Amino acid sequence: MSISIASNLEVVLKPEFRETNNGIFAGMPNDIANEKYPGVYWSALDWDEAYPQGESPHNFYERIKSAWEDLSKAIIKDGKNTALVTHNGVINVILTLVESKEYSNKMKMEKVAHATMILLKYNDKWERIKTPALLD
Repeated sequence: MSISIASNLEVVLKPEFRETNNGIFAGMPNDIANEKYPGVYWSALDWDEAYPQGESPHNFYERIKSAWEDLSKAIIKDGKNTALVTHNGVINVILTLVESKEYSNKMKMEKVAHATMILLKYNDKWERIKTPALLD
């Protein structure tokens, strides 16, 4: 059963919530990327340095920040429950925004396991909540 059927939510594709555009590395096996482009890793990029034909940490952060602000406004205005299905890097940017933390590609971010649900609730501000099923 899909999340949209189980939750009775409409599916809307939002490409702005895609993971980092890693340019020429998309689909390239790690061993080939390491051979052709040694040392070019997300955590090694400068803030405004982009992957070849891709985006920089700064571009990525601003894209996700803008998308989150737009989605947040719509959720608050409509008052509807919303599920955002996305990637670890996107989730980490959103969590830094919600928790008023600084984002950097140089920092170790929270590892979000596959199929993990991160619950947020809006009550004058966004806050992360835990349910009994999600407690550590």
